[in-house]
Order: sequence, then structure tokens, then C-alpha cells
Amino acid sequence: MPKFEGESDPETYLTWELKVAKIFYVHNYSKRKKVAMAALEFDGYALIWWEQMLNEREEADQGDVRSWAEMKRELKARFVPKHYHRDLFDKLQNLKQGSLSVDEYYKEMEKVMIRVNVYEDEEQTIARFILGLHCNIQRIVEFEQYRNLVELVHQASKPEHQLQQDMKSSRGASFSTKSAASGSKFTQRCSVSKSTISNSSDGARSSNFGASSGKEMAAPNGKK
Repeated sequence: MPKFEGESDPETYLTWELKVAKIFYVHNYSKRKKVAMAALEFDGYALIWWEQMLNEREEADQGDVRSWAEMKRELKARFVPKHYHRDLFDKLQNLKQGSLSVDEYYKEMEKVMIRVNVYEDEEQTIARFILGLHCNIQRIVEFEQYRNLVELVHQASKPEHQLQQDMKSSRGASFSTKSAASGSKFTQRCSVSKSTISNSSDGARSSNFGASSGKEMAAPNGKK
């Protein structure tokens, strides 16, 4: 059973609730035992709040929390603000890929849709997904063929990887150009030794010198 410390982030609570529900699905606990099992894993603020809430219910003659469903209502009333779903709808409407990868962007979109119980035609979800992609990836996937949303995500991931490789290559080429212009730094990193470069340069000079006219060659010795 996972612990819950009463964090202010609604996602933390909802994830905890989902994990607990999975455990209860496997084990055939009674209603009251489900409440007791879940409450055993409260810690920190959640533990203090839970005990206080039970005391307040007792003083108001409301009785104990008798089922997992009733427990969830109490927990959501405290740890999931009323504006949470509205904020998620706003997030879904304005969700863009941004700094996320294609796969991360799709997972974030899918997670928000599940949280707010959005069920729409797959073509609508595909349009939503494409609209939030980077423009350069949008232009590429428009010409790709896919049968469903998952295939589209896979198709969109391919040009993303290629664009990343192209960026790395362009950065490498830019670095090499700048290093070559600066001189010594690039030469030191080069696999060819300085002596080889020096010999090649001297050889070129010798060839050019030898290709000069005989008159120019004889001039230094023939001068009277």
C-alpha cells in the first residue's frame, strides 16, 4: 500500500488513489477494511488531518467513514480543489509540444484527457495533437500515412529524431568552422600531426618553387 503525506499537488493524491484502487481490486477486502488499510498509510499532514476530520465527524454525530467511496469523497474535498478540472480543461485547450518530445507531449495530452474524462472522436484528438506539434514536424506529418493516433505519434517521432540529428550535425560543422578559423585549437584536435602538416606545407612550397622559371631559379646564384 503506497503512503500518502497530504501533498498540496492534486496529481499526487489522484495517483495515490489510483494505486490504492488497484490493490483493492486484487484483494477482496470489506468496505471498512479498505478504509482502515488506506488510512494506515497516511503520514505527515495527511495523518493529522485524517484524525482531526474523524473527530469532527464524531462530534457532529456523522459517524465513521464506512466505505472506500466515502473516504475518497472526503479526501478529494480536501486535496483536490474545485477549480482543478477547470484548470485541466484550460491546459488541454492550450497544450503545445514546447520543449517536450513528441512522445512526452502525447502522453501529457492523453493524461489530461483521462483526468478530465474527455471522450471524443479519434479524428478530433488527431487534429488536437497535430495542432500542438512544432511547425516543422507538422509540415512533415501532413504527408505521412497513418491509420490511428498511435501510428501518427510514431510517424511524428521519426522526423523529430532526424531534426535532432541534423541540429547536432550543424552544430558540429559550425564548431569545426569556428575552430579552423581560430587556428591552433582545431589543429591540436586534428588527428593529423603537426609534423605531417608541416611537411605537406613544405612540399607544396618546394613544388611551387620548382615550377618557377629557370631564370628565377638561377637569379640568386647568377647575380654578379
